[in-house]
Amino acid sequence: MGTRSLTVVIHKGEIKVARYGQWDGYPESLGISTLSFLRNSAKVELLKQMLPKVCFFSTSHSPENMDMSRNPGIYFADEWGNDPQGNGTTFRHTAPNTNDSIFISGLREDEHILELILGYKDRVGIILTDSYGFAAESLWCPWAYVTDFDRNTFEVYCGFTGGGIAPADRFYHLYKEVSDYYPVKLLVSFPLDQLPSDDEFIVTCRKLLKER
Repeated sequence: MGTRSLTVVIHKGEIKVARYGQWDGYPESLGISTLSFLRNSAKVELLKQMLPKVCFFSTSHSPENMDMSRNPGIYFADEWGNDPQGNGTTFRHTAPNTNDSIFISGLREDEHILELILGYKDRVGIILTDSYGFAAESLWCPWAYVTDFDRNTFEVYCGFTGGGIAPADRFYHLYKEVSDYYPVKLLVSFPLDQLPSDDEFIVTCRKLLKER
């Protein structure tokens, strides 16, 4: 089912991952798969080791020096992407070179961005599109999941936010005064060393969502 979402990872004061998703963003799907990843200490440690070479696309990157094989022929930066030209950038597909940084712009339905990153552990760099701003669009972003290694938390955010958000909230600074909706709002936060079971996670999210 097409349910939009945002997956964010923060490490050493930096936003390292801000992935837009349009497939099954519900807690029962993307939430559970993210929990499963975070419960695997070996995967988490490998991810932390790899995050220093993960970055967002910028004007300093040249398509000629990137492996574009993850992208279907061409890449169009969307409204929430890091588009330096401001009006959509087009890159031609080039033959893959495993010595180059891999550029990942999109995900297939069965892919999770954190698992995908681990698959490129031998690359010199992993370049992602920046969709962090999608959190501002709570009318269109019903779910967001933030793994903050600095705070040692896994946070669940929900959309359709008409109020009740304060300057102290993580995404408040993205608020656009012309919008009737505020950015996504924190629903629940779990310590990374005390993650709930799948059932506990679903029950908690659904209970808190109903109480909003």
